[in-house]
Amino acid sequence: NGGTACPILSEDGSCNTAGCPVDCVVSTWGSWGTCSVICGGGTRSRSRTITTAPQNGGTACPTLSDNGSCNTAGCPSTCTDGQQNGDE
Repeated sequence: NGGTACPILSEDGSCNTAGCPVDCVVSTWGSWGTCSVICGGGTRSRSRTITTAPQNGGTACPTLSDNGSCNTAGCPSTCTDGQQNGDE
């Protein structure tokens, strides 16, 4: 027919090239450590590790260490003769 060629009706291009957000993932809590004292109230700690670090704006990691109370019972009192209560 001799008409003019049609213009390009579509075009390809890159989009959404940024990485997807990856949220932090941490391990389960480890065992509690040894108490700082045997009586009278002490502290102990436990920890966990990062198994997947956050990326591309993902949720930040929660705290990786925790402290707690332990051995909160009072210590036995010592008598004037140096014996602990209950010693015979």
